[in-house]
Amino acid sequence: MNRRVLIKTLAFGTAAGSIGWPGKSDAIAAEPHATTNKALSPLKITKVRAIQTAPQRTRLVVVKVETSEPGLYGLGCATFNQRPLAVVTAVEEYLDPFARGRDADNIEDLWQNAYTSSYWRNGPVLNNALSGLDMALWDIKGKRANMPVYQLIGGKCRFAVDCYAHSSGRDLKELEESVKQNMEPGFRHIRIQLGGYGSPQLSTEAHFKDAGFGLPKDTLMDTQPYLKATPKMFEHIRTTCGDDIELLHDVHERVEPRDAIRLLKELERYRPFFIEDPIAPEANDYFRQIRAATTVPIAMGELFNSPHEWVGLIKDRLIDFVRVHLSQTGGFTVARKIATLAEWFNVRSAWHGPTDLSPVGHAANIHLDLAIHNFGIQESLRFNEASQEVFPGCPTIKNGYFYVNEAPGWGVDINEEAARKYPYPTHPGYWEPVRRRDGSAVFCPHILLGVLTYCYASGVYASADIELQFGRDTVVRHLCADIYPEADRLRLFRRRNRKEIQRCLAEVLRKAWHVREGLQCQNLDESVDPLTASLDSQATFEGIHPFAEEAEERINRAVRFDCWALDD
Repeated sequence: MNRRVLIKTLAFGTAAGSIGWPGKSDAIAAEPHATTNKALSPLKITKVRAIQTAPQRTRLVVVKVETSEPGLYGLGCATFNQRPLAVVTAVEEYLDPFARGRDADNIEDLWQNAYTSSYWRNGPVLNNALSGLDMALWDIKGKRANMPVYQLIGGKCRFAVDCYAHSSGRDLKELEESVKQNMEPGFRHIRIQLGGYGSPQLSTEAHFKDAGFGLPKDTLMDTQPYLKATPKMFEHIRTTCGDDIELLHDVHERVEPRDAIRLLKELERYRPFFIEDPIAPEANDYFRQIRAATTVPIAMGELFNSPHEWVGLIKDRLIDFVRVHLSQTGGFTVARKIATLAEWFNVRSAWHGPTDLSPVGHAANIHLDLAIHNFGIQESLRFNEASQEVFPGCPTIKNGYFYVNEAPGWGVDINEEAARKYPYPTHPGYWEPVRRRDGSAVFCPHILLGVLTYCYASGVYASADIELQFGRDTVVRHLCADIYPEADRLRLFRRRNRKEIQRCLAEVLRKAWHVREGLQCQNLDESVDPLTASLDSQATFEGIHPFAEEAEERINRAVRFDCWALDD
């Protein structure tokens, strides 16, 4: 090559680079990227199936999406505890044939088309099914990228996720003890409830039962006892536990809108972190009046199905926290968009995190919490040993913070063999009615039995770090109060010795099973009637009490900490 040709060649290369034509150096630089993309062969969905399990006594539905790459699959949460079998049918009879053969990489495309494939949409059954598919595809994408999901959406905004614990007690002293117990391991935010939602233990005159209206097992909840007790509850906890702790409370839509406004105005002096669901979703127009009347922060949205239900409340700044159950609204893809919309209007996140969300769903909550700027707070749940056995890689809590592991995808797997060891309770899962004095239905149903009965029957919250020691008689009285409210009946329990108290506990659990979901204990001998069995028969006692060997320990253990998440 002579000098003139060389100069022309160099000049052309420089000019080409200046106008964006690829020179040789650009081609070389692009080669590794092209090679990387070529290495990711198309990934097709080969099967979508539902896995049913109840390691924490709630009816979990987990969707497993299998792919054309051997061994590569994703997990998503599709749990609808009150209608799980309907979700299983939607997944296996409709989403599976719809998704087979489609590209697993195209999450948005799959979501949009699956969403409209039923024509009618935005119901809880189909949204949960769709969530299972959606979350599983994000899990797959993280595994393909060899990254945790939060890295795929921008990385961390914080080192871990601040979360709140649950405290409850049937009276102020018990509640105070529960709050202090939660403060010890480092929780800075605690939700406080006086008994169950609406404090039904304070209501006494069930006139509808006297009139034979409804069923005997229906629960009474009058508004006024709850409205009078709640400000006193806040005052007591502020006085005994200090001003530094952030207090939350869930009205759970148990009162009329006007009563909710008056209650919020009374609570304003106690500086709650937020008040959750002060009114029912059907009464959303009242939020304008609530905002005009009080500065108390409001969290709302747990019962919403359609992602569009948040739009008006967010854009008009009528709420302060979006309360979203990720699987209920269609999955991770939707929740990201809700979070982005909320950020523009200074509304923060408070994703729903109850027991009727699988560890996969909880991990999805936390991955999103880590990556969004407008994070507010996260509801916490401690996973029992059975859940950790079924779901290796469960999120963990330390010093009041939620952590996920750094494994690719959600970081949570499933042991299907272990999952089969924990079948659903035989009760279908629907909630029992809650009524006013005259029999009128309360908006939202309430767990009929006290949380202690649930905990003893299911053995859910039995780990040493979340228990308080109480006297044997106290526990029995609490266990029985929701089933045998008569004072004479309770005095009988107080007079019995340890063995008879064990026997009474077994009877309570047995009776509880007939009136509330999920309380049938494993290996319970259904042929034994505890009402007629001999108190002196140890064999009979073991037959009706599945925890006979540890009965004394359980009688001395009253679980207060983090239990009311069961009712969410």
